[in-house]
Amino acid sequence: EHRYRALNLNNLWDSKGKQYLEGMAGLWCTAIGYGEEELARVAKEQMEQLCYSQLFAGKTHEPSILLAEKLKAMMPFDAGRVFYGLSGSDANDTQVQLQWYYHNAIGKPERKKIISRKRGYHGVTIASGSLTGLVPFHKHFDLPIAGILHTDSPHYYRDALPGETEAQFVDRIVGNLEALILKEGPETIAAFIAEPIMGAGGVVVPPDGYYAKVQAVLKKYGIFFIDDEVICGFGRTGKPFGAETMGIVPTTMSVAKAVSSAYLPLSAVIIPEFMYEPFVE
Repeated sequence: EHRYRALNLNNLWDSKGKQYLEGMAGLWCTAIGYGEEELARVAKEQMEQLCYSQLFAGKTHEPSILLAEKLKAMMPFDAGRVFYGLSGSDANDTQVQLQWYYHNAIGKPERKKIISRKRGYHGVTIASGSLTGLVPFHKHFDLPIAGILHTDSPHYYRDALPGETEAQFVDRIVGNLEALILKEGPETIAAFIAEPIMGAGGVVVPPDGYYAKVQAVLKKYGIFFIDDEVICGFGRTGKPFGAETMGIVPTTMSVAKAVSSAYLPLSAVIIPEFMYEPFVE
């Protein structure tokens, strides 16, 4: 009970004392609460004006453009383009597709592998479920698919060796990451994906210095950083994005959940302009 209260979860009890937990505003979704009349009103107004219009084959409409510009302006990196979806899972599927497409487009088709982390959670579809580093999401579904690799979780409490300090733990697991890159061949690895703070894997906050050292390794080998902000984004960590809280400079970003406070199913992948240019060419 005390552990859940420390995590700011809502504790609900029935008449028999049985506990039910509604985690982090409904799985980290409804960040601004339930029943907000303003959101219901503007949704009604938009549905009366234009209920649906596709974003396909070069077509668009004003609300999607305005939202894309707002998202780009919020990004803690040089954002260029926004690709919409309906969930965090399909956003991270899109991340995989865009990495593959980009490296094909620039003439490096061998650079396709993506490194995720044990205990990481990135979704439940085929590609995103492969990125997820939790055994129950793999063992019954013949996952992960080829080209998805997993490195250590930065969970010092669970995974540190006896007598190992946090600094030693960070050096060891970042060393393991670099060893994995060298074993696989840096020229075959497109990206590394991480939640700034792990969610489903245990609300894991990495030790100090972890992301600085990870990013130094990625930069050394020209590997992109995919920032999965599906649960950390839009103020969850005290700053607009978890990347800002944790000192991450991402290459691309996935957002969902709190982007609409779950009033509508919505996600987005935000990429830099340099990735978009080869797509057009």
